[in-house]
Amino acid sequence: MDRNILKVTLFDEGSPGSGGSDWSNCYPAHISIDINNGLVIDSSFVDYSDPTVPKFQSIAGSQGESIITNPRFYTTEDGYLQREFSTGNLGFIDTKISIDGKILNKDTTKIYFNYSPDDFRYFDNPDGTVGALMVSKTFNWTKREMKYLKYDKSLNLIDSSDLSMNFTDTITVFNFYRADNGYMITVTTFDDFSIRTSKYTYHLFDTAGNLVDKLIYYLREGQDNGLVYGWLYPMVDIVNKRLILTHSRQNKLSESTYFELFASDGDTIQRVKRIEVEGIKDHFRTQYATMLENGDILLYVEQFAQNDPSSPRWYSWINLDGQEMNIISSTKNEQSIFNKLKLYPNPTSGIVKIDLLETSASISITNINGQTLKTLHNVENEVDISELPAGMYIFDVRSKDVSERHKIVKVE
Repeated sequence: MDRNILKVTLFDEGSPGSGGSDWSNCYPAHISIDINNGLVIDSSFVDYSDPTVPKFQSIAGSQGESIITNPRFYTTEDGYLQREFSTGNLGFIDTKISIDGKILNKDTTKIYFNYSPDDFRYFDNPDGTVGALMVSKTFNWTKREMKYLKYDKSLNLIDSSDLSMNFTDTITVFNFYRADNGYMITVTTFDDFSIRTSKYTYHLFDTAGNLVDKLIYYLREGQDNGLVYGWLYPMVDIVNKRLILTHSRQNKLSESTYFELFASDGDTIQRVKRIEVEGIKDHFRTQYATMLENGDILLYVEQFAQNDPSSPRWYSWINLDGQEMNIISSTKNEQSIFNKLKLYPNPTSGIVKIDLLETSASISITNINGQTLKTLHNVENEVDISELPAGMYIFDVRSKDVSERHKIVKVE
């Protein structure tokens, strides 16, 4: 973005003379949009008729989830930069391209995994840095390493954080789900066949590598058998600094599909909102979800008739009012609308101040796994948690006047 001009790079997949696309290779291109009126004021495309102009890979793996991030183009002063991650070379490959689409040079930045590579994703942070999550493991996840790397725009390493201590449970599958609004979302799956239960554990990290929130969702024997349809998609609640899990589901063909929002509540989850869809044949899955600054939720959904595999698909953008979805009914400090006290700053690096506490209180501090880490008595107006590691904590505040729970994020 420069002076209200948004420059958007494109994968030009045109196949000259065929009228179609080969879907996996492309030319670099870009357009410039005036954000005041939405008009395209400039564009640049390569000359297809020049046989010396190469095509570039546009898809890293199979459609949908793949082990690595798809290659992407960036505009530069003299053309383009294509950045991709090579599974063969185990490193970034930056290809500098002239404005007419010809290769100028290539640079490689190697990545070193501690164990066998399992996953590697990279993404652009809001502050202009490049974030990456690398995952390696031995057989059956006996040993594992999850590491967050932060680079500058030229891929010079700025910092790295070991996230492995947050993933101590048994793992069947690990997936870096997405990066959004300056946060990272991961999900691990554990299928326990002895009790016929699937456990989905979502972690939310900021781009400094700090754990912000954790949410666990179960599919259980006797409760979730015989589902007609179900779909989960996590997103970041930037207002309350937490995870939100979107859920669309139909239990029986005779019942409507419904849409739900879940949030973590200590070591359990709570339903934030439920919406029932009119009719019994309309199904949808969330393909993309993000939260706007005002708390509204923007969804990109796929609609279809589940009992008719040949039915067409419809794709729609939906904007959900944050207040109607019970997102902005609580304060930015993640207090319940019934909470009287105000705990701040949140996040904090150590001291948490407590406003409106009329009498001394006892405070129990637990982590998001439910472990009690600290119990304090006769607290008047502040608590020091500087000795605790970065992460999210639950403050259970009790006095003769109040009994409240507050989520506090500790940062380094």
